[in-house]
Amino acid sequence: MNNRESVKLISIKLKESRNNKQKHQELIKIYSKDERKGVMQFVARENKYLEKQTKLYIRAEKMLEIERYYLNQGLQYIAGVDEAGRGPLAGPVVAAAVILPLEYEHNYLLNDSKKINESTRNFLYNSIIYNAVDVQVAFVTPTEIDEINILNASLLAMANSVIKLKPKAQLVLVDGHKKIPSLKTPQRVIIKGDAKVRAIAAASIIAKVYRDKLMDRMALFYPHYNFKTHKGYPTELHRQKISEFGHSPIHRKTFKWSKDEL
Repeated sequence: MNNRESVKLISIKLKESRNNKQKHQELIKIYSKDERKGVMQFVARENKYLEKQTKLYIRAEKMLEIERYYLNQGLQYIAGVDEAGRGPLAGPVVAAAVILPLEYEHNYLLNDSKKINESTRNFLYNSIIYNAVDVQVAFVTPTEIDEINILNASLLAMANSVIKLKPKAQLVLVDGHKKIPSLKTPQRVIIKGDAKVRAIAAASIIAKVYRDKLMDRMALFYPHYNFKTHKGYPTELHRQKISEFGHSPIHRKTFKWSKDEL
């Protein structure tokens, strides 16, 4: 009589053990001795999964280096700040400031918001808000963007998000090339920081998802423009809608809308 577990059951057990690293590795070791083709395929799948997770954890540790350095210097509250929405033709520019605990459980998933799929972004958005020491968001309207230009609007939104943090940040890690002029808090600017520094990556995710949600709401008020699809960015569809209907109250009037203007 054959008492061996079915291939399907083994596949399920391997997947379900992923949240328990020790058990997962033990099962891989046990089932790697099973010579059935289906089992060998599932063992190979789990080894590939482990390899991917290891790379994610190594990257997460790398992204924590700057924060660890300043924490070891005696600082306690280190914020990351980033913005979303500099490039669109419509809608606000949104900034987020985030202070995360060092041992946040999903550090390994954090990355530049543009490099993460929508479902993971939405998951992390809720997780960051729930687990953070504090999260603050600020935005600058299209009218204000037209008045002070997009660079100044982005810096203003970032400043306002940081100012609202409680507890106050002792250091702000800023994505980009430029410090926030109006901010008195000590700052360190990091080029492409949303892909290099955990706190900035978290801020980029909050800013991106928050702005996307705003644009989804705007789509209800201005259904002709399909804001839910393109979030105000200069896609071909968006340009067609502008040509057809003109600009809406949330379009940035100082931005170049047509390809001929670029």
